[in-house]
Amino acid sequence: MAVLNKLVVPVTDVGGDLFPFTRAVPKELLPMGDAPIIQRVVDEAVDCKIKEIIFVATSGKKNIIDHFKNLDKLPINTEDFKERYSDIQFSYITQKKSSNSGYIIYRAKEKTGEEPFAISFPDTLFYGKKSSFEQLFAIYRTSQKPVVALKRIGDEDFSEGYIVKTEKIASRFYKIKKIVESPKIEETDSRLALAGRYILTPGIFQYLKGPGSKISVVDALNELIMSGKTVYGHECEGQWFSLKNKEEYLEAQKFFLENKE
Repeated sequence: MAVLNKLVVPVTDVGGDLFPFTRAVPKELLPMGDAPIIQRVVDEAVDCKIKEIIFVATSGKKNIIDHFKNLDKLPINTEDFKERYSDIQFSYITQKKSSNSGYIIYRAKEKTGEEPFAISFPDTLFYGKKSSFEQLFAIYRTSQKPVVALKRIGDEDFSEGYIVKTEKIASRFYKIKKIVESPKIEETDSRLALAGRYILTPGIFQYLKGPGSKISVVDALNELIMSGKTVYGHECEGQWFSLKNKEEYLEAQKFFLENKE
């Protein structure tokens, strides 16, 4: 039976795009509705029954893990919070400064071992009836293949992020052919982009490298595909929110304040 126990969360973003909000507070601890950003990221994984959260953090962000530690010492009026996270194991790996996504995930290998694992980049949030990871795991459970979250974008957002060339298998379900960083709009018909959520298998570590490497997670996925391996994509049903600048952050904040669960 397929299981997914571990989530890797890179928290190395310096947060300069949200200055002055991040002058004294890590970006991931900024409020998003009635919870911090990082709590909403973790909740996606908790909804998928993941049991271990691994933060890869720069030294200035160690206080992020404090949000989930020492639950027994919290005030009595926080019972729901304590119960939600009491069975989750939180750990972190620290590094002196931010680095590319490939090295960040490579560093988590010591904790993920030979198990499949999820990745969540907290500069994006998701809202839907089912969490993004619940939707991705439904595919992983039957395929046992890497699967990435996809979002559909308009022409006005085309220059942002990674565009995915696909072969459609079924509604919202695709085989990934190639991932391209910021292509020109006339170079592809695809309007599907990576959304910052992944379920990967240990085979990805064959393509990730140690210190000084410039290989990103996307580079590693492309190499995996070129080697003949299958990577699936799922266009998650719900809404995505980018948190890459103040305008996007405030738009997301307004949405989550108005849509409290």
